[in-house]
Amino acid sequence: MTDTSSSKKFSGIVICVAFAIMFIVIDLMISPYIDGAVGYLIKSVLRLVFFMVSLFVFMNFYGKETVSEIIHLRGFGKGLFAGIAMFLFIPFVIITYFIIGAPTWLNTPVSIIFTYLILEQIAVALWEEIVFRGFVCEGYFLEENKTAGKRIMYALISGVIFGLVHAATADSLSNAILRFALTGVWGFGFAAIYLYSHNILAAMFMHFITDVVINSTLLVKDWTSSSLMTILDQYVYFVVIGIIFIVAVIFLIKEDKNTSEALADEEDGKND
Repeated sequence: MTDTSSSKKFSGIVICVAFAIMFIVIDLMISPYIDGAVGYLIKSVLRLVFFMVSLFVFMNFYGKETVSEIIHLRGFGKGLFAGIAMFLFIPFVIITYFIIGAPTWLNTPVSIIFTYLILEQIAVALWEEIVFRGFVCEGYFLEENKTAGKRIMYALISGVIFGLVHAATADSLSNAILRFALTGVWGFGFAAIYLYSHNILAAMFMHFITDVVINSTLLVKDWTSSSLMTILDQYVYFVVIGIIFIVAVIFLIKEDKNTSEALADEEDGKND
């Protein structure tokens, strides 16, 4: 392991934090002046710009010659398998909030549904995964000894930074703590997908579909109150989040042999 590779392992984390701070500052500056579908469109464009800049920096920093070396389908299925608990979260939300909850929907224009639920969530998934998983977790693949402990360490770092960034804009301490805990687990889970498969596209896809389902609840005006709804929302919800965390740990401990062999072949190719 060269000194350059060793420094890149930790410099990527610094770059992640720098990008996160820049984004938060710009987002806070423009948010009071934009609203509605146009506002979501502007926020989507902002995230896509940050994604493209981040991707360019990532390519140059880690010596990638083409985008296809970063975003590809190799290991995509393995990545989705590692996110199996997140898939289970989707029917939980649908059953709890959209069936048992029998919601009354807000009169939301199609333009907002498209720009908020589709366009912005695509942009969020692209930008957040390349920064919080790519820059943070790529250092693991530069490690000489790729152990389960190191995979868990990188996933924890990714989750903590992800949680802190989302907690930074909370309007109260209690809300900040809750945001940190919940988004920290999601960040940890997305990191497990990337570390298990070395496929950032799988993490992006999982991030997108779960965000669409979760954020669709914000288009609800009110739910039908029931004891079952209360139990699912206030107790079972956190059990499901705990399952996501536990499954992520399992996949971090369980190293995929095909991913390891592909990394070994890639390293041999560089040494030839």
